[in-house]
Amino acid sequence: MAGTIDVATSNLSSYYQSLDISQQFQYDRKLTPSKEERLPDPFTLKNWKRDINLLPNVAWLDIYKYLVDTTSEFTQDTVKAYKSLKAYSYFLCGHVQDIYYHDIEVECQFCFVKSKILSSTLQGKKAEFYHAWICTNKKSGSILTANCTCKSGLGSACDHVAAVLFKLLAYFQLELHTTTSSSKLSTWNQSKTHTSPRPLKKICFKRPKRSDLLPYSTHTDGVKDTKMNISYADPTAGAAGISEIQLTALKVAAPNAAIFTSFTTNRVHFGIPNGSQGNRIIQHDWSSIPRPITSLYDPEKAKLNSRDLRTISYQAFEEYKKLYTQNSYDKLCAVTVFPKRSPLWKVHCAGRIIASMFHRIAHSINNPNRALIKCIMQYKLEYDGAAVIYSKQMTDSALNCYLATMRKSHGNFTLKATGLHINSKFPQFAASPDGIIHCECHGKGALEVICPYKYKEGLTNWYKDKDCPISESKLLKENHPYFYQVQGLLLVCELDYCDFFIWTQGNNAGDKIIIRVWRNDGFIEKLLPSLNQVFKNAILPEIVNKECYFTKKGSIETSKKILLIKEVFVTLVINFMCTLL
Repeated sequence: MAGTIDVATSNLSSYYQSLDISQQFQYDRKLTPSKEERLPDPFTLKNWKRDINLLPNVAWLDIYKYLVDTTSEFTQDTVKAYKSLKAYSYFLCGHVQDIYYHDIEVECQFCFVKSKILSSTLQGKKAEFYHAWICTNKKSGSILTANCTCKSGLGSACDHVAAVLFKLLAYFQLELHTTTSSSKLSTWNQSKTHTSPRPLKKICFKRPKRSDLLPYSTHTDGVKDTKMNISYADPTAGAAGISEIQLTALKVAAPNAAIFTSFTTNRVHFGIPNGSQGNRIIQHDWSSIPRPITSLYDPEKAKLNSRDLRTISYQAFEEYKKLYTQNSYDKLCAVTVFPKRSPLWKVHCAGRIIASMFHRIAHSINNPNRALIKCIMQYKLEYDGAAVIYSKQMTDSALNCYLATMRKSHGNFTLKATGLHINSKFPQFAASPDGIIHCECHGKGALEVICPYKYKEGLTNWYKDKDCPISESKLLKENHPYFYQVQGLLLVCELDYCDFFIWTQGNNAGDKIIIRVWRNDGFIEKLLPSLNQVFKNAILPEIVNKECYFTKKGSIETSKKILLIKEVFVTLVINFMCTLL
């Protein structure tokens, strides 16, 4: 294993010396990734750095695999419900202290992070701390091993190690590494070691709720109001406040949400035009922005059978189509340009078949399972893996490279950022291309950029890979999901062509490929019936009634078989009872 460090066994910590022989053997195994190589004992290392920009990029998948696959009390079910874990409570309550980083050596592929964790809910001078360290890969963020000084930390993955991992994950999910604001970094890496004296009436003895996204209702002096559920503070103020785009998305989706009724309206602006001319009002005509398609939800339809539910759902959708013109959807596109994939963007994607889902939908027409419906409805939180993170990081470089290349051979070539596109002719679909392009020679088109993690160093032997989207003749394969996606965005955006750009970090000829894909009306005509069938029979009923039978029990085809079996069984029972009488 390249890059590991061989350390003499005499360089051992006091923690190691306090263990018995069998425990020392367990600890040695953690520090020995191979038979002949050994990592240093983290408790003996010096010069640890408190710089969160150096911390390894640990993803949710890495944490999930480590907690489930290693010896521990964690299971797949408990980790999925991570908010109920004691480890998450430790992180949420601030029991995890400052996190420190050590790179071992420059050429070593592994690194250490360490922290102290408050042993219980008790805080003060007599509070006991456990010391935990975690060894991860510097580049991939995969977790090699970990240890804690608690009773169970030597033999298994304990709650204290998991709490440190949750804090690392929060750092990258909040994208704190993208800002230089020292105040924001300090807010993230804060810890609780003691409490300051305060008057008894000003102390809150309640544990923080895991679902809280807003601060407590406060007066102007920051003291919690225990008599009224009203806040006099502007929730959009400050670096840690709620952004106006988030409030706007909530206002569009749920006008009567509690946040709009539990704050004093004469002190707070929510970014929604109400006739006032406050400086904080967003300069958009939000009244013309379409309601999200999920606004068709009607809880009164819970008792309808599947056939009536489909009929009523389709009627509601037809009425929804008549409400908005293309101009309204164009305004929605304009306000979702930045930031990309904003809350407003996600609100309007929910319930719609986006272009990147066309291939998956078309190949599951007879069996649109529960997971697929959940994905379309945006029920699941998506955690970015290494490939997605890499693609986001490289997109700007890819766009600059594409723009420089096209300007050499196309007159007055322009590339503009764009938002979420929805066509008033079929508002059940949506697309979000990476850009809209235009030149004098070819007119207006779309751009789709991919930065494949698999080929980040160059397109070496790409033609041997059956999963590669391009053929040996350097054309986009018609059976590949990317071809479906490109045709889908051309349909939604009503454009004639799309440039499909594959970007890698390689500098050799052929490491960057631009493929112009023209609209294929014949392909689209064959594709539309399948998409519309799944939308009408599976997605639309789920929009109108979120507890509908299909999503709750499984696939449409399976639910039909179950219903048929039940009917046959009931008929047999009735016939049998009649014979007895």
